[in-house]
Amino acid sequence: MATAGAAYADPDNDGSVTITLFDCSGPAGTPSSFDVAKIPTQGAALHLVNGTGNFVVKSAFDVTTGSLRFATPGMERNDHELITCSFIAPAASPVAGHTIRVSGQMTPVSG
Repeated sequence: MATAGAAYADPDNDGSVTITLFDCSGPAGTPSSFDVAKIPTQGAALHLVNGTGNFVVKSAFDVTTGSLRFATPGMERNDHELITCSFIAPAASPVAGHTIRVSGQMTPVSG
């Protein structure tokens, strides 16, 4: 989602939607909820609204239908502890209104 050469993980904001991730669990210091901006692409990185980082999604499970939405290849090799949260799919989503459970990691952006 971030473009090459960008100093911070600020999204383009063209058509982006803000999503509240809630019921979060993970390593010490994990917030119980936080907001992310999602630009409508197939990318798995969600920009942290109140920070300069991303939440990179490893997998997404549709709780409403009981089906795996996607899994990001290669993240199983990463040794970072994962954060797991839920969100309600926004109106622009093909699964609008569904509860989605995601696992991923926070990635700080330095600049």
